[in-house]
Amino acid sequence: MLAGALGVGVGGVASFAALFFGGSVVGLSAAGITSGLAAAGAVVGGGMAAGVAVLAIATALQVTKTLLFPLRCQTFRLRRTF
Repeated sequence: MLAGALGVGVGGVASFAALFFGGSVVGLSAAGITSGLAAAGAVVGGGMAAGVAVLAIATALQVTKTLLFPLRCQTFRLRRTF
């Protein structure tokens, strides 16, 4: 569980760093956030709304992996014992 929390933290920091440094204007001003989201969205051919999804995907994948992987291991152990 601690590894999952660490992974989510790392994903969040990476997303924040991409937002902060990703655009043509660096910083957390309105122009910096707009530029960072637009640059992240351009990766998938979208705009700022797509940029939110691109930056959130790293953290969402870590949460999904953290929640589903232990359940999968428990299911495998149960199948193996019978």
